[in-house]
Amino acid sequence: MRGKVLYLVMSKQRGANDMKLNEKLKICLLALESRHPKSLVEINEAVLGHLSFLPGVCTPSGVVELLEINAPHLLHALACLVINAQTSEIYLVEQSQEVPAFWIFCEGCPPPHGEEQM
Repeated sequence: MRGKVLYLVMSKQRGANDMKLNEKLKICLLALESRHPKSLVEINEAVLGHLSFLPGVCTPSGVVELLEINAPHLLHALACLVINAQTSEIYLVEQSQEVPAFWIFCEGCPPPHGEEQM
């Protein structure tokens, strides 16, 4: 499969799962929910602006459902999902590869943008 990268690595330290996926946003969100069923995501308004139809924090499948109705073009945007010891975020590649579009909250993930762990 050309252009698709997915790797999952079990870390011996803290038992954390590293995850990286370069794919469309919809696939990244669904993969996140599959790997971390209790995960939540929060939109970074600095990247995407205020999307009134998205609550502050939502499940990945909830984000997919809301975007399918209100902004389906975003689901097709190339995204990079990264979960490792330092970060738990989703970037929209065409928007910014340095500032995440979504922060991820999940058990075993580092707290997003300096917040306390769940």
